[in-house]
Amino acid sequence: MKKLIYIFFSIFIFNNLSAQLDSIHYMPPMHARVEWGPQYLLLSTPEANPFPVDIKDGAGNIINTVTISNTAPYKYLIGSTNNTYTFVNASNLHIALQRKGLIIEAKKKFYAYIRIHSDSKNQASDLTCKGLSALGKTFRIGHLLQNTGTQFSNFIGILATEDSTIVKLSDFDPNTKFRVNNSDKTSTGIENFLLNKGESLVISQYLSNNASTQPPNGMMGALLESTKPIAVNTGSWCGSPVNTGDKDTGIDQIVSVENVGKEYILCKGNGNTALERPILIAHYNNTQIYLNGSPNPSVVLNAGEYYAVPTSFFTTENNLHIKSTQNIFVYQMIGGVSSGGNEYRTEGLIFVPPISCSIPSIIDNIYEPNVAGAMIFDGGVMISAMKDSLVEVFVDGQLINLGAPSVVTGNPDFVTYRKLDAFSSSKITKSISVKAHGAVQVAMYGQNSAASFAAFYSGFSKTKTAASISLKNIGDGVCPDTLIASGSFDGVQWMYADSLIKYGHDTMLIVNGPGEYYALGYLGVCRQNETAKDSILVDFVSPAFEYSIIEPSCYGYSDGKINILTPYGGYPPYQYSIDKGFNFNSDSSFQNLSIGTYKLVVRDSVGCYNYPLEVFVDQPEIFTVNIIKKSHINTDIIPLGQTVKLEGISNRPFISTKWNPSSDTTCNYCPINRVKPLETVNYITLTVKDSLGCVAKDTIILYVEPQLYVPNIFDPTKIDTKNSHFTLFSEDPLPILKLAIFDRWGNQMFSTTNILTNDLTKGWDGMVNGKLVDPAVFVYYAEVAVLPDKIITIKGDITVAY
Repeated sequence: MKKLIYIFFSIFIFNNLSAQLDSIHYMPPMHARVEWGPQYLLLSTPEANPFPVDIKDGAGNIINTVTISNTAPYKYLIGSTNNTYTFVNASNLHIALQRKGLIIEAKKKFYAYIRIHSDSKNQASDLTCKGLSALGKTFRIGHLLQNTGTQFSNFIGILATEDSTIVKLSDFDPNTKFRVNNSDKTSTGIENFLLNKGESLVISQYLSNNASTQPPNGMMGALLESTKPIAVNTGSWCGSPVNTGDKDTGIDQIVSVENVGKEYILCKGNGNTALERPILIAHYNNTQIYLNGSPNPSVVLNAGEYYAVPTSFFTTENNLHIKSTQNIFVYQMIGGVSSGGNEYRTEGLIFVPPISCSIPSIIDNIYEPNVAGAMIFDGGVMISAMKDSLVEVFVDGQLINLGAPSVVTGNPDFVTYRKLDAFSSSKITKSISVKAHGAVQVAMYGQNSAASFAAFYSGFSKTKTAASISLKNIGDGVCPDTLIASGSFDGVQWMYADSLIKYGHDTMLIVNGPGEYYALGYLGVCRQNETAKDSILVDFVSPAFEYSIIEPSCYGYSDGKINILTPYGGYPPYQYSIDKGFNFNSDSSFQNLSIGTYKLVVRDSVGCYNYPLEVFVDQPEIFTVNIIKKSHINTDIIPLGQTVKLEGISNRPFISTKWNPSSDTTCNYCPINRVKPLETVNYITLTVKDSLGCVAKDTIILYVEPQLYVPNIFDPTKIDTKNSHFTLFSEDPLPILKLAIFDRWGNQMFSTTNILTNDLTKGWDGMVNGKLVDPAVFVYYAEVAVLPDKIITIKGDITVAY
């Protein structure tokens, strides 16, 4: 089974705390039906100063005390058999146990994770402890998707933290049998247990080749409840979704229902379609699941039901967005290779955190991320991040290139990264750290031949701290000064003069201008509503100046000017800006300006500048002219051959005019024009200019009623002549909306619609019902659109003669 180390980095923007980083961790015991081996506890921390960590058994007895720091992590061999602090053998299943499991505790926060590989080196797993977030009372159980197999098993490991804790397991498949006293036991539908503080319990289901008597996924979605807080591990040791004889392990520590959520972003691993399967488990009835932003639910689940999402739902960007109407539990199966003989042996399992306010912004650091005991793994990283977050991943202190981000369909605020070759089995990687301008979820994928494991290193938190921030000026009152932000926040947005200067983890700002500075401390994804704000007034000598403004010469023109006069204060030479300091120029005169607001800044030779001075460049009143008709005032249509008198009226005096077409008067530059329009549609334009050279223009449309010609006789026997059909004629084609012919008694002989004048082929050919009419006088009726908004009706006689 190829070994995977999936490190998912999901980046949001939150407090520098996570469930995985805590001062106490709980590790319930597990059970391996087959393929156990050495078990290692790894401890690391972002703390620079060394501090002691107590490793205790579940009952609180100290096993060992070690010292760790950021540069000195620790690896502890727990044992190598199936009966250690972290494993119980088959004889100890389904009963309360003492001195099993681990409690790891210190006065400072640290990471704790278990790495295991089998003696055969064909299996490996990683489990990350989740600190206080692991404690809860209501859980939904998940594991690998299983097929039948005589070496497969699913398990639940439980560690109680208080006396008289009643534990109940229910809502599993009624045919599920549990391993008790080295044999399979049929359940009554509810399994009850009583645990005292420090006691542990491991429940296991041994699978068989008969799915009807032992359902492989009978525990999937089972409800685990307790009366007092417990920690829970769950998974499969071993298992596989395919019936090929291949197998691997998948384990993780989970959290209770109040700490899961309604929105998730997943990155696809490197496996084939059988292994890359997210598993969504509902806790409430009528839970609707939406994938990749679809407006329609992909599935509706009731309490305890699960949905194994097909691999095809991962987008072409290799990510998956999940949204639900109620909190859901999300387990993700991840594969290490897609072909080559190990494609069904490389599954890993991780319990996925939701997008929430509990995700940290720094993971510093994970110790030996590609090592499990004697095995070294190839591996890669996947990252989900807010699109405006800078994400930096350091392997052994060296920044690695993550490549371009990929969009997340369903949540445009996020992007993902996948780098599948971050580690190599040819070299031990001592550490990995992740730093972002927002919170970061870290999961890891790795592989070594037929072994794989998956791990998640952030995402859950039991505590949620309110944001706070305070600013202090530690400078000497001489430009530049230094501002320091302190308080409880993930990052700071620095603001000056209504502009964002920068944001991120930097708590120090060098200021070069006087005025009020603002700092917004934010907590992760919750920066929309989990923020705190403070401001401070900075006062020191900075450049000052006078200025002059010349507005544009005409409305809408861009020939305005701003001249900044010689500055005083500060140290020359100076640079000048009119866009609030985004761009500086050595020339103090700015030309070709349009109307608008400009913010003037002068910067001296040491980088100090004034608070942006806001000025407004105005422009003259708009110059307009309107053409009005002085004749034919009450009609929109001019009879053909008549003259129309036009006049241009302006809102201010002008010195020249120009008509187009040119005026038929002797004064082409006069505001009066007399035109005799000949076309059906006539465009008349007047352009005027004032003494400043400003131009105004207007256009009027004159419509002339077109002339129609209607013949009064035609001979239908004169084929291929203009007299063989009856229709209407005009100089330019006009729409005939309707044309009808009637005899003297009112009987309709012919009718057509929506034809054009001048088209004989669409007119009446003198035929009725396929026969030529006898010579006679008939009546025509026509509706013609002579103009776009005018329809006229024409009636008359037409004689058929031959």
